Amino acid sequence: MTRLDDLKARWDREPSSRAFMALSEEYRRLGRLAEAEKTCREGLQRHPHYHSARVLLGRTLLEMDRLEEAAAEFRAVLEVEPQNLLAGRLLAGIYRSQGHWEQALETFRHLQTFYPDDSEVRTQVYQLERGPGPASGDASGVGGSGSFASPAEGTLATNTLAEIYLRQGLVDRAIAVYENMLRADPDNQAVHRRMAEIVGMDPRAARPPSDPEPRPAPASRDRAAEDPRRRAIHELRTWLIAIQKG
Repeated sequence: MTRLDDLKARWDREPSSRAFMALSEEYRRLGRLAEAEKTCREGLQRHPHYHSARVLLGRTLLEMDRLEEAAAEFRAVLEVEPQNLLAGRLLAGIYRSQGHWEQALETFRHLQTFYPDDSEVRTQVYQLERGPGPASGDASGVGGSGSFASPAEGTLATNTLAEIYLRQGLVDRAIAVYENMLRADPDNQAVHRRMAEIVGMDPRAARPPSDPEPRPAPASRDRAAEDPRRRAIHELRTWLIAIQKG
């Protein structure tokens, strides 16, 4: 029996319990988002104040690119649980991707009252106070020359965004998106598998076909330091090993 079968059987035995959340999360990890949404909504009908499940529903809707519906779920959580860090970060990420800078700033400032030492929250407040920059959800921002994705970009990370980066040869950005997804959800097996595929990928395979073949690195220098994509993959491999040990 698979884990999914086990979770379905458990909820069938206890339909009034909170077992629906684990089942919905498993559907989400498997990429079966419609089933994840349906299960989560059914469970929330019985447990409307189960805030973790409502955040999960919002994350599922976010991965389905239904931003307005996701934002509504995150706002509902924050109204009764204003210190919910994940709901606040994801809501602020949606605002920022839509160009609603003041709302994003207000959301991060509110989180900062609860988490004054959180480095990501501080960074977002600082960046947003300086004024608008490229929005993480804006397609025009894809393909830039930056190194790693911004924290807001990671907050709104989706498989789609990571794969766009990868197709354009921006392996380091794709890795940053997937890293942020795993920080939020360390047990996401689908992301772990995709990361493992990227680690084993020839960095040149992700370059656009029109790009010229990179010059070979001088023998006297470290190839990982010479090629940012190789360096990013090396850092990713080290990071994954650290997570597994932790």
